[in-house]
Amino acid sequence: MTELSGKTAIVTGAAGGIGAEVARRLAADGALVIVTDVDEAGGKALAAEIGGGAVFRPLDATSDEGWAGMMAFANAEYGGLDILVNCAGFFKPHVGFEDTSLELWRQHFAVNADSVFLACKHAPTAMKPRGGGSIVNISTGLVHRMMAAAAAYCASKAATLAVNRLAAQALAKYNIRVNAILPGAVETPMLWRNLLPGQKKEDLEGMLIKSHPIGRIGTPTDMADMILFLASDRSTFVTGAEIAIDGGQTL
Repeated sequence: MTELSGKTAIVTGAAGGIGAEVARRLAADGALVIVTDVDEAGGKALAAEIGGGAVFRPLDATSDEGWAGMMAFANAEYGGLDILVNCAGFFKPHVGFEDTSLELWRQHFAVNADSVFLACKHAPTAMKPRGGGSIVNISTGLVHRMMAAAAAYCASKAATLAVNRLAAQALAKYNIRVNAILPGAVETPMLWRNLLPGQKKEDLEGMLIKSHPIGRIGTPTDMADMILFLASDRSTFVTGAEIAIDGGQTL
């Protein structure tokens, strides 16, 4: 029997780099994973890859109605929810503070902050029947090393941390733990969207490595290791935490 046997999990943004690895790891450790994303093709492919440990359900993580429906689904099909990992994220690189349109600003906040608020708001509907649960949110180390060329991303991810603290305080009475991880640079498709025209991947990676004292950039596995701990019963006295997984980038 594995550690998460009998538990049900939802992973948002599961078609992406970190989300996909988290879904794989939770399933490998015994959880039934509800894979969610607006990318239906990617989400279905991941669920098929995982096999019997996963099912796909489309979800626009910025939709209040969508979250209500997702919790109703978890209750009806699985008797509730134990784990929720909010990996859905949006980042448009190389847009300076003064060049950021209100529309782009709001798009970042909708995906990176509003979705986390909605997830945490609706989670008790499905977690209370199970006697509690664990929510893990994804922020970024850039909330401590602000970049004007990523203003909307930094600000929206800082808002994610505020939601994380508020939800941890509000949901503790239901035995629902709410924690956040703050990744450094992680080798995912989102990271490589930072490439400038004509820039080679190895050049960007080399530049990023210099800002990580541990001497490398992160991997989705690095993130999944900590998320697995926070999702498990090994972290039952941990809530409201903000854990940097950044190879020392923010030291």
